[in-house]
Amino acid sequence: MNIFLNELSHKFEGQNLFSKLSFTFEEGTFYFLKGGSGCGKSTLLKMIVNLLKPDSGEIKFSLDMDILTRRRQVQLLPQLPVIISGSVKQNLLLPFELPMNKDKSPSDKVLKELIDRFFPEGVSLDKDAESLSHGQKQRLAVGRVLLLDPQVLLCDEPTSALDSASRKIVDAEINEFFKSQPDKMVVYISHHDDSFVENESSVTLQLSSSGMEVNG
Repeated sequence: MNIFLNELSHKFEGQNLFSKLSFTFEEGTFYFLKGGSGCGKSTLLKMIVNLLKPDSGEIKFSLDMDILTRRRQVQLLPQLPVIISGSVKQNLLLPFELPMNKDKSPSDKVLKELIDRFFPEGVSLDKDAESLSHGQKQRLAVGRVLLLDPQVLLCDEPTSALDSASRKIVDAEINEFFKSQPDKMVVYISHHDDSFVENESSVTLQLSSSGMEVNG
């Protein structure tokens, strides 16, 4: 699935974030999205998942999808984790309560394997999720999205609250997700990309009010 940005323009508090921005995100590519603070990186990801609307222009996809399929196949990992009252298991299974995801509900074995990878310090599926530290909640939110196995993963600094060791765990899982199928796409905003190994499938983008530039 490719994503086409067609002449997007958007202002925030009277400031131009981007003007007539056009770009094609191609499947099978890992994008590092960079740019100065307030340049619109997070705004752009929210527009792709239809949480925000541009002032003008449009975003199109190479696949003809209804809104439910789009929500399933294009997932956003925000900076702040969304955790509900309940156990770790209940939080992991939250998206699978929706009818469009019920057929993908993971088994307890899959959940346990994920928890063991994401929490080497030891966390049980029955643990109260609200008692986790902020960094643990962030790891839990990342694992939950990866369980959905979307085609496109948009990452808005998902490891901002993690220490170096935890960040490497999460980044390795995102890397494995990307490599799991040749048509996966990741767009990753982060100030910490040292955990990722540059390869022929990675592209670094620089976003500014003048447009999108490919670096390297």
